[in-house]
Amino acid sequence: ETVNIYEQLLNDEMKHLGYWDEIYKNITGKSFVPNESGKPVYSFTKDDLEVIETALKAERAAYDFYNNAVGKVEIVDGSHAFQHMAWEEKMHVEKLEGEYFRLVNEKPPSENKDKGHTANIKKDTDSLVALELSIKEEKASLRSYLELEERCTNTRLREVIWELIESEWNHINEWRSTHKAIKERGLPLY
Repeated sequence: ETVNIYEQLLNDEMKHLGYWDEIYKNITGKSFVPNESGKPVYSFTKDDLEVIETALKAERAAYDFYNNAVGKVEIVDGSHAFQHMAWEEKMHVEKLEGEYFRLVNEKPPSENKDKGHTANIKKDTDSLVALELSIKEEKASLRSYLELEERCTNTRLREVIWELIESEWNHINEWRSTHKAIKERGLPLY
């Protein structure tokens, strides 16, 4: 009986997905659900795993970038701001690791040889310079995720990448607001 309930829920969700995909196709002319009709949304390709690995490298590098910046910039609550961003990037890493595990039932590679970030915030870096570096890093991540989203065949992974895109955009907006506040009023918005 429980199996029947879950099968019915899965069928209902597949119908919902098909309904929204039809609306999306009518607007954009393309499908956001690359899986064939009737296939479960948990199917994936090797490219999906590469998308996760690429995103993991970026998120790990972002974590390192923000973690390194903690305590190096003299702005009101600057350490807290960079600690918070490092924490958010760590949550992204954990989410991506969970998606990888969900697809292949094993942990993703943890090696991060390519840091992906060229900038490093040094001790006593000017606040505006640190924020400009942060904005630059977030923009690079945003561009990368927009490209990765196009490669996803797994619909759930695509949603995760969309969440990362939204998060990177929010980070850019937060850093821009802080940058503007420092320039205009001499104080950040913390």
